[in-house]
Amino acid sequence: MYSISVLVSVVFGAIAASAFIVTQTLDFAVDSSDAQLTTVELISKYGYQAEIHQVQTEDGYLLEMHRVSGNSRAAADPNRPPVFLMHGLLASSADFVLVGPSHALVYQLSDLGYDVWLGNARGNRYSRKHVNLTANMNQFWNFSWHEIGIYDLPAMIDYVLSYTGKQKLHYLGHSQGTTSFFVMTSMKPEYNDKIVLMQAMAPVAFMEHMSSPLLKFFVDNLPMISTIIDLFGMGEFQPLPSVLVELAKYICPSSQSNNLCVNVLFQLTGDDPDQIDPEIQVVSAKKILIYKQVFRPAIMYAVPIWSSLGLPDPTARKRVH
Repeated sequence: MYSISVLVSVVFGAIAASAFIVTQTLDFAVDSSDAQLTTVELISKYGYQAEIHQVQTEDGYLLEMHRVSGNSRAAADPNRPPVFLMHGLLASSADFVLVGPSHALVYQLSDLGYDVWLGNARGNRYSRKHVNLTANMNQFWNFSWHEIGIYDLPAMIDYVLSYTGKQKLHYLGHSQGTTSFFVMTSMKPEYNDKIVLMQAMAPVAFMEHMSSPLLKFFVDNLPMISTIIDLFGMGEFQPLPSVLVELAKYICPSSQSNNLCVNVLFQLTGDDPDQIDPEIQVVSAKKILIYKQVFRPAIMYAVPIWSSLGLPDPTARKRVH
């Protein structure tokens, strides 16, 4: 089993081998206090009409959605189809509003008259409830983007269409938000008829050409990592525990644009300093693990990927009443 020193060596070795230089930043219309606000608080702060909606999935998860139904100048155009935005891995609805008015996609769509809905996948800060389980139970975290695709997205899309009285909506997904969409429209093809247009931002289907040395290391050693997760009951993966957040204030000061934390992030995601997201979410550990499947180009989605990770067969789940 690898020691902590080996992992640290891999991390810092990768950083030293290809450090990124932050050349410039955009002038976002936000302030430092925004990182402490919820999505709805952020939307309201900048003069837009925010709503909270909750929907229950077939397997009992309670998901919180956020709606932007207009701004202080005008309400959304009822003749336009609603727009549904779905976040990526380690993220939430906040991703689409954090950079503020004139830059954030949500505000731009709202200014154009669209009724904008923001989804939140099971397990992130806004969707940590279940009718029978709590977030402290490992069973709560026994899911991946497969369940998001066959349970979360259909539940949220059906709710939006029912609430607005529309037959179709626009779907914009980012990263995992595209993977789960591909799952939904493959496993539940009837949902293709409910989409006007799907727009994929940084879509993820297969990742055989991914170049991140850190992610390659984790993929190559996935059996060992999976064993550790099962052994210690680590159902919830938290990339930024509170103690590390405090430590980061000293070793990664915001006054230094090219600091250690930025370079670690860029080793995982690629170099794009203008798009740094200050809010990282918690996720299911198995949601991370199951992405190993898309590193292998020969594996098609029809393969029962849940079985290799000890996940229950989602097609055998019963509806929760």
